[in-house]
Amino acid sequence: MADGFRADSLIANRGNVPQHSFVKSVALHLLPALFVVAFYLLTAPFLIRLRFPAEFSLLLGFIFVGIPIQLGYLLHQAKQRNATFSLRGIVLYREAMPVWQYILFFLLLFAFAFGILFLVSPLTEFLAENVFWWLPKFLLPGGSPSYPPFAPSAVLATLIVGVVVDGIANPIVEELYFRGYLLPRISRLGWLAPLVNAFLFSIQHYWQPYNFPLIFVIQLPLVYIAWLKRNIYVSMLTHCAGNLIGAVLSLVSFFNPS
Repeated sequence: MADGFRADSLIANRGNVPQHSFVKSVALHLLPALFVVAFYLLTAPFLIRLRFPAEFSLLLGFIFVGIPIQLGYLLHQAKQRNATFSLRGIVLYREAMPVWQYILFFLLLFAFAFGILFLVSPLTEFLAENVFWWLPKFLLPGGSPSYPPFAPSAVLATLIVGVVVDGIANPIVEELYFRGYLLPRISRLGWLAPLVNAFLFSIQHYWQPYNFPLIFVIQLPLVYIAWLKRNIYVSMLTHCAGNLIGAVLSLVSFFNPS
């Protein structure tokens, strides 16, 4: 395993990473989520009639569409390159880092994310109310209360699945795919590579276009640190923590409504 990590580091540092064309890179960044949002739009109205929150449909989209496409593509590339499903040479930017740097970057990124969340929230609300008002109600912030009351068991199931899928599984796969695989394949762009990666990652959240600015600004330093340190684990840790805290707080509020 250690030899594999060293080999991956040498590949990344020597600039021997095969580069994607602009069209291929854009397609690989944007296409997987296109299938997720299609699944979401098709299934959410049906699940709402069954008294499930629309978010449950999105989580199912991650489970049955997004994660299999991204992870499946990585494993396919691994099989072609290594004749096994080992991600050696496929998922890069896994260089070791001192523990204190993980802690420092995590705390800085987390504080930055929460600060930006409060600063950009008015813009998010403005975009949702004045630019993307035409979206289906279940895609808009606060849209769910306009529907009939959801079944408590359905809400609880959604929150529990959200902790596992949106809090852990999906962020890990996204970091492997977007930062560990796609980002090194546009390294020829130099310092612009993280900018392009963060931008494309933001706009592939088709189901929440009013959040594009927020996602982009929060992601940008995270992607630059992963790029500069050649380490996706710090971005993976921060990504999971951010999603997981929101998911756990929602679950806690279900049992302790204010």
